Amino acid sequence: MRYRDETQPRLPTLDALFSGPFGCDSNLRLVPPQPPLPTVPRPALRVVSAPDAVATETETAPVEPPPMKDAVIAGEPSVAVTATVGEEADHESAPTNDRLFEPEIHVRILGPLKISGLRSSPKRRAALELLCFLACHPGARFTADELREHLPSASDHDKPVSDTTFCSYASALRTATGHVAFPEASGGTYGLGTGVETDWDWFRAEVSFARAQPPDRARFLLAPAFDLIRGPLFSGVPKGRYGWAFDEGLVSQIEVAIIEAASVLAELCFDAAEPEVALAGLGRALLATKDLGVADDLLTAAGATGNPSTLERAWRDVRGALKKEAAARLEPGYEACRRRLSGTVAVAR
Repeated sequence: MRYRDETQPRLPTLDALFSGPFGCDSNLRLVPPQPPLPTVPRPALRVVSAPDAVATETETAPVEPPPMKDAVIAGEPSVAVTATVGEEADHESAPTNDRLFEPEIHVRILGPLKISGLRSSPKRRAALELLCFLACHPGARFTADELREHLPSASDHDKPVSDTTFCSYASALRTATGHVAFPEASGGTYGLGTGVETDWDWFRAEVSFARAQPPDRARFLLAPAFDLIRGPLFSGVPKGRYGWAFDEGLVSQIEVAIIEAASVLAELCFDAAEPEVALAGLGRALLATKDLGVADDLLTAAGATGNPSTLERAWRDVRGALKKEAAARLEPGYEACRRRLSGTVAVAR
């Protein structure tokens, strides 16, 4: 073994050569710095709010990270609330920067309705509809009478709830969310505080950011936005409720935005000859919108991969999402693509 004099200058290491403002390639040529791909904050559904006394009856021993549990509301298995199981001390000692991009309460409407981050599960599911309505109107404030119009009576869905019943809903929601998320009425109006966001907010933010980037980066930033989609919008809601989401055009607005983003994703991937990048996003968009154009793009992308199995899976997804008449309109194109791929595979063999 050779021993080096401590006064002798140390030669640069490989790590040093490849670091600094100008890196080096494998031939030790200087390479100008490349801007890193921007990171898009995603809604990590780790709940940071601590449970109150109502939730302690069902708590288990806390672990790190705090485990989650799903509680079914009023016998509706498709409408669940994810409650926290943890200690108050853990909540108080959590670093602030860990929560910068995490909503304290996350209302997910891009699929089966689900709310995470509540301190307890309210006994009246109408309180959750009140939360969902306010979350879908960020920054807006409403009077009690305006909110009552959107909350149908349990006995007669065509009539609004009484003032007394609305007060009970508001109280239950305040207990479940905390006074910060749902503060007391100010100036006779109600609105949500900070820390409550929807997956629809996240989807719009990610799509907007991705579309502002160059095409070679946009497609890789746009594709993950579709991971937020879990199924048909507002699916699984109790019968006779959440009519405001459909009557006010919110669902239609979201569907149009998803269809438009899916079309942009498909075009970016087709232009880059990377159709496989669009497959997952197009599949989720089809699940949420059941749009014929999205289905056509999905089949086109699947066929462009050159893999018959991928095309078959895409066709099964299309047939499962669309009505029989709509799927029949795409069948000739699918059959032509299938025969072409089958012939290509046979020639290759």
